[in-house]
Amino acid sequence: MLMAIIGECLAAAKEVRGYSSDMLSVMLEANTGSNDGKIRQQAMSMDEIINECKAFFFTGHDTTSHLLTWAMFLLSTHPEW
Repeated sequence: MLMAIIGECLAAAKEVRGYSSDMLSVMLEANTGSNDGKIRQQAMSMDEIINECKAFFFTGHDTTSHLLTWAMFLLSTHPEW
């Protein structure tokens, strides 16, 4: 699924001749960007990019679940709120 999303992002960047401002686009632009008209060698492999996307997804998921758990705990211990 991530490969399909990355493929769409790369295709959109070629079609529009630029990347958008989301996290994946910024990471892909930094990885495949050009410097003074010369194409640089890729800094990260596709597997590394996918692993970074997974890390951001799970970190965000974990943070959100902790926030909701803490909020429910506080609301249950302070019903006047």
